Amino acid sequence: MHKKVVIIAASLLKRDKGFLPGVLVDLQNWCRFFLSATGGGYYRHEIILLLNPTAEEVSIAINEKWTPQ
Repeated sequence: MHKKVVIIAASLLKRDKGFLPGVLVDLQNWCRFFLSATGGGYYRHEIILLLNPTAEEVSIAINEKWTPQ
């Protein structure tokens, strides 16, 4: 069985404008949680971070074997 976590960070700003500072802190906290025993003890390669993804990128991450870039 393969398991993975997909974390999507999507700002309300245009794709190239970046994020509010708290978003990056939240991403770090969620990653730490999923790496912990309480959060499932995922390995780093099982956690996928998508920053302002397109619908196609989300679909690929969820439905296919993801290859980090």
